[in-house]
Amino acid sequence: MNEEKLVQEEIRHIENNATKLYSYLYDLYYMGRIKNVSIIEKFLASYLDDRRPAIRRVAIYGLLFGLKIRHEKYRSVALRYINDPDSDFDLRMFSLSGLSQAYMGTSDVELLKFFYSFYSRDEDADIRVTCFAGMLRILGLSTVEITRINGSVIIMEDDIQTKFFANQLDEIRAIIST
Repeated sequence: MNEEKLVQEEIRHIENNATKLYSYLYDLYYMGRIKNVSIIEKFLASYLDDRRPAIRRVAIYGLLFGLKIRHEKYRSVALRYINDPDSDFDLRMFSLSGLSQAYMGTSDVELLKFFYSFYSRDEDADIRVTCFAGMLRILGLSTVEITRINGSVIIMEDDIQTKFFANQLDEIRAIIST
């Protein structure tokens, strides 16, 4: 049985169990069992409109964060999840993290504007932290570099030492003002 049919068969047996399906989809992109990335992409993409937020979450996260696929469709879906006020909070967070990882180092103007607007306005503290770190990733800093510059891991808003990121924030402001 080829990889695609094997995955299809395995999913068929667990599709109605959200917990098992979530774990299976997560393992699909992190365990390296399936070598053909297009097969993984196909299955993850098929769950982007699933009725269960947790399944949508693992799908968008896998496509953007796990596989680091830069595709307009996935970008649009993630932005839709983030902008939807009725979206599951974790779905919004996973979409933000995924976008920042997939577009790491691109200095993508539109994404930097988007992340900066969320970071700058009165938004949930967890969203602000994710947007701050996300902007730095899009600019090109890895999580390790962000932690080294900051002096500690950024988990909460109080952890952010903006004074250490003055150059990066100036660069982001310059990029988004064009």
